[in-house]
Amino acid sequence: MARKKDTPQKEFSAMTNITQDMLYRLSLIKYAEKYGVTKAAGL
Repeated sequence: MARKKDTPQKEFSAMTNITQDMLYRLSLIKYAEKYGVTKAAGL
């Protein structure tokens, strides 16, 4: 009996992680622009 490959779910999960990581980095950049890099570095 052939086993189903679960790669599409893993790929989706990896893509979600990448997207969340990029959104987090973007929020840090926006915070740094608003409050200054020195204050953002203390997060």
